[in-house]
Amino acid sequence: MNTLKLLCVGLAISLISGCQTTGGSYTTETVAREPHRADYAADHEFAAALIAHIFPRRCRFNITQGNIPVRSNLKPIQFSFGQVISNSPDDGWYVANVKPERSGTAQGTLTIYANGRTGQWACGNGHLARVAPGLSFSTGRFFDVNLSAGAAKGTVTSGTPARSYNVPIKTACQMAIAKNGNNFAWETRRTYTKYVDQAQAASLTPEDCAKMAGQT
Repeated sequence: MNTLKLLCVGLAISLISGCQTTGGSYTTETVAREPHRADYAADHEFAAALIAHIFPRRCRFNITQGNIPVRSNLKPIQFSFGQVISNSPDDGWYVANVKPERSGTAQGTLTIYANGRTGQWACGNGHLARVAPGLSFSTGRFFDVNLSAGAAKGTVTSGTPARSYNVPIKTACQMAIAKNGNNFAWETRRTYTKYVDQAQAASLTPEDCAKMAGQT
């Protein structure tokens, strides 16, 4: 299986997670102008715009097969993401799982961070550790994102928060999946609906959750 490894321009970034993402398809023209906090009504809107602006300009990725690079230093021309997730406790930091498109058979997403208050950003976990040393990221609130190309000031049209969750995503995954033979599926019992909703809001599949929960 080919996997994605993220680079920031001039900086080596660690291997990212393999969870999936849904959402609109974007390019460098979606948020063509550098976004500024004063142009946005909420932190999550600014963070989403910042991610869409920074990702194709400052981040690069490699495609590897096992540990062997097969394509290197690729520029994300087209990409997609459907949500930004806030840190808990709320400190202005948000994360998005971004999928570079036109990457052939490569699997996985790239983890991009942005601070909706300060304008800081990071291409991956290693870069984040240098930008914000000591920062611990825990799942907070989920915000749906719909970026409109050509909108005034690059404005982000954002949906209502999908839901506010009170458990870490690993805990939600442990509660959300059921094993059927060698396969994993979502729990169908009503008691577990909120955990399934949280996992699906994070664009995870049952297999992703099983890995996160340590069941594979």
